[in-house]
Amino acid sequence: PTLCFYNVKGRDQLDMDGSCHNVEEATFTVKLIQSLIASGIKGSMIGLITLYKSQMHRLHGLLNHPAQCDPAEIKAVQVSTVDAFQGAEKEIIILSCVRTRQLGFIDSEKRMNVALTRGKRHLLIVGNLTCLRNNRLWKRVIHHCEVRENGVQHAYQCEPQLEKIMKCYSDQMLAEKGQTQRKNPKSRSKSIPLEEYNKAVDTTEEVEGNKTPEAQDYTNYPE
Repeated sequence: PTLCFYNVKGRDQLDMDGSCHNVEEATFTVKLIQSLIASGIKGSMIGLITLYKSQMHRLHGLLNHPAQCDPAEIKAVQVSTVDAFQGAEKEIIILSCVRTRQLGFIDSEKRMNVALTRGKRHLLIVGNLTCLRNNRLWKRVIHHCEVRENGVQHAYQCEPQLEKIMKCYSDQMLAEKGQTQRKNPKSRSKSIPLEEYNKAVDTTEEVEGNKTPEAQDYTNYPE
């Protein structure tokens, strides 16, 4: 989807330095990124932003774990805080909101506008509906998602589909690796480059075909 809100029923946790993280939200966000890359999206097209340094470090850590898809593509994903991302843009922006009890930084209209206008074509918001709906600005953003087809989805409903994508990708990689090993027994330790798989999975055209207005201010949606 061009614009989508993924509802995650996690719980934010406050760190000793005053920053926050949300384990459930970070875990789902990484699954979402892995499924995009497994579908043929280049990691360099994806920007992952959050308002909290603690969440940024947690996302980095999860992405750096042994990946189910090409490590080079995972490494190409730009992970940053909203403040550090000012002036930058990506084809796909994934925003991790973190908070589940009170809004904190995400109540800042300036930060919201930066976060919501960094995506050239797609904006995927991962957050807690119940918490964010209590805020006037976020209520408008959520309403803007709700009026779109499949604009609001729930993580527990999406995860089986994300896991299915990853399984299909893994099966494809194993099949192609087996074919190569049979053709060239001396290269059993080599894996198939992701580029070959990307040629067979042409999803980049879909990304380019769903262009969204640049720098659209979703906070100005009429109530």
